[in-house]
Amino acid sequence: MRYFDPKQIAVVSREGAGMVLEPNKTIVISTEILDRSDDSTLPSIVVTPKEAGESRLDLCAQKIEISSIDSPLTEGELFSVTYGERVVEVLRWLIQTMMTHTHGPNTPALPDFHTKANEYLLSMEDYLLNKNVRTR
Repeated sequence: MRYFDPKQIAVVSREGAGMVLEPNKTIVISTEILDRSDDSTLPSIVVTPKEAGESRLDLCAQKIEISSIDSPLTEGELFSVTYGERVVEVLRWLIQTMMTHTHGPNTPALPDFHTKANEYLLSMEDYLLNKNVRTR
């Protein structure tokens, strides 16, 4: 069970869903607010103000959908979000390979080019796409 500081303000439903306003202005919203702990995997939203250290918004759930009212996509049409750092890694590798690509006549390109390219190609969908966070 979650420990409540007497300085906190909590709104808890009969079913355990609720919201806690903490003294440092952090707001925690969860479907099981009484069972939520800092290392919990229960669905929750945590809003942390700058005064508490770093201004953050944490969404925790098995699947997260972010919808825009003005999205040009049709209702129900959602796309996976990419892992940005991994996309940059692949792009950086492609650019570096193109810049340093040299080989003599009738000889293969860089020794590990095809191996590395096949690794990226075969793992592209799982390596670059976070299918648990979808947006429209």
